[in-house]
Amino acid sequence: MKRISALMLAVLFCTVIAAQEQSTFPAPGSDAYDRLKKEGSIPRGFYISGARDSMPAMKYIVQPAPASSVACECMVPVDGTFSIVPFTIGLPPNYENDDGSSPIIALPFNFCFYGQTQSNCYINNNGNISFGAPYGTFSANAFPDPNFVMIAPFWGDVDTRSITSGLVHYKITPTSMIVKWEAVDYFNATAVSHQSLYNTFQLIITDGSDPILPAGNNVSFCYGDMQWTTGDASQGTNGFGGVPATVGVNRGNGIDYVQIGQFDAPGSNYDGPFGNPDQVSWLDNQTFYFDVCSNNGNNLPPVVNAPQSCDTIEMCVGDTLDISATFLSPEQGQTTTIAVNPNGLVNFSIVSNTGGNTATLLAVLVADASNVGYNTISITGTDNGSPAQSTSADVIVHIISAPAISFSFSPTANILIGTQVQFNDATPGAVQWLWNFGDGDTSSLQNPVHDYSATGSYTVSLTVTLATGCTGTLTQVIDVVEEVIQLPVIAPNVFTPNGDGKNDALDFSNLLMYHGNVLQVFNRWGNLVYESADYKNDWQPKDMSDGVYYYTLFIPDRAETLTGFVHLIR
Repeated sequence: MKRISALMLAVLFCTVIAAQEQSTFPAPGSDAYDRLKKEGSIPRGFYISGARDSMPAMKYIVQPAPASSVACECMVPVDGTFSIVPFTIGLPPNYENDDGSSPIIALPFNFCFYGQTQSNCYINNNGNISFGAPYGTFSANAFPDPNFVMIAPFWGDVDTRSITSGLVHYKITPTSMIVKWEAVDYFNATAVSHQSLYNTFQLIITDGSDPILPAGNNVSFCYGDMQWTTGDASQGTNGFGGVPATVGVNRGNGIDYVQIGQFDAPGSNYDGPFGNPDQVSWLDNQTFYFDVCSNNGNNLPPVVNAPQSCDTIEMCVGDTLDISATFLSPEQGQTTTIAVNPNGLVNFSIVSNTGGNTATLLAVLVADASNVGYNTISITGTDNGSPAQSTSADVIVHIISAPAISFSFSPTANILIGTQVQFNDATPGAVQWLWNFGDGDTSSLQNPVHDYSATGSYTVSLTVTLATGCTGTLTQVIDVVEEVIQLPVIAPNVFTPNGDGKNDALDFSNLLMYHGNVLQVFNRWGNLVYESADYKNDWQPKDMSDGVYYYTLFIPDRAETLTGFVHLIR
């Protein structure tokens, strides 16, 4: 109880520095502060000094680096390795607050910022981190701005005090810091006339070598569902309008900056970093990677928005993949162009490639069997700054073979109504099956049995799935016929091929009811003298001598073989 009371006394009043003048205001989070904020009496461009500056550096647990190199990832799920940011305004364990900042954070790695090493920072509740000073400023400015040194994935008036609002989480490793604003609300969202809206976004900074980001980058902005832009104290209404939220990086010298955009409305329209304020849902599920280390003529390389560059994309042969990338020029008036190298991939085509202050690429890849395995598509954006700077993004595509589908069924002919038809899959590596028997019935068994209730031709399809997730479909036609009386095949004992039109051929009675019959005839010495793979009662030998001949007749439809002797007499 004493500790909480001391904390409340420490923040009862604060000193606000704005426009180089010093004034005393009630502490953020207090009723008096909220009242002044709603009235518009809190100046823009302030940060809180006094009690915050006297607090010791923030203590935190450095999470161990992964045991092995991990693939880059953007939106990292909050788990047990994350902690809630201990803002100096707000009480533990959740530190719900408005306009608060963390104590100073001593980073366990060197973060390169415009050619200078930053070894500590502040996490500010209002959607940014800062260097040199904490900021409680809730109404964002456009960049460049000489008064703020910050990296802002979404600089807006975040307020986590509502019951339904999420919190701000962080995680520090030896080479990276992740800050995630998860489903956070805006200022005064709890007013009776207002609706609660929530934003989820994340910032990652690294030492430039951590594989959590693509090579050559040390900052990423990642977004989930973005639902609001502006709090009430920034002239917003129901989360929109008023002073736009700002997304970007600001060096604080009034010259060097990166601006991805300003946002003040619902919807998904976007006209570039420096046009009119944009609509916030354009940020939904977006990913931006960039390098803020360069001090090469104060020209940073282009910012890449290519979500596919941070994953290995798996495709099955025959699949189609749309590949998109956007490069934002860091400064107003710059033009960026895009170059693409598919590195030998076939069936790769560029749909559009448009340069500009916002450069865009759209390409299509149809996975081909000749490219089975891992493939790299290299995409590079180059600006026309002085000197020119480039950013590259590699899209890794893993193309997987399609199934070699095969199946059979039995019987194959004379299938009657009610006949039990056995279907057998012979596809190598199949782990899932979906049969469609063409009559409305299906089965997920590997080798099902099915019977038909009506005659007709049925298209049977088998769709299989391999362990890799690749699928394929094969179809065959099966004929169901009416039941017929199967008469026995009767063999003759004599035939007279003398050309008189009477009994000239070796004629088996009822044989033509059956198909695929195999006849072999042998002479008295056992020599094969005649053979037919589909005998039609049409053998009339001209050069055979009279005598006794031996025959075998295989009738597959009856699963029967007839044997016997026949006399040839002229």
